[in-house]
Amino acid sequence: MRRVSVCSALNFDTVKLYEKNQAISAPVEIWKGTQSTIKIGFTQDLWVTLPKGSAARIKPQLERKDPLVAPIAANTQVGTMKMMVDGKSVAEFPVMALETVDQASIFGRAWDSIRLWLK
Repeated sequence: MRRVSVCSALNFDTVKLYEKNQAISAPVEIWKGTQSTIKIGFTQDLWVTLPKGSAARIKPQLERKDPLVAPIAANTQVGTMKMMVDGKSVAEFPVMALETVDQASIFGRAWDSIRLWLK
C-alpha cells in the first residue's frame, strides 16, 4: 500500500495582517514636495499563512528607501515589509505610496535641499 503525505489545513493559520489602503505607520516625511508627509501601505489586503501557533510571534520589519523625494505617484514602491518569526524572514511584501505627492515650487525644493544637506 502506498502512503501519501498530505499537509492538513489544521496545521496552518492564515492571518490577515493589513487592509487594502491602510496606512502601516505614522505618515512618513517626504522632501521637496507639495506636502511634508505621505501615507504608505499596501494596495491589496495582506494575508500570510504560517505554521499553527506562530502567528502570535510575527513581527513586521519595515525597510524604506530614505529620503523620499517628490514627485511620488500613488502606488509607487517606497520600501519593503519583511514579516519575521523568531528572527527569520517568512515573507516580504512591497510597501507602496498610498497617495500622490507633487513636486514643490522652486523655493520649496531649494529650502528642502538645504535642510537635507544639513541633515
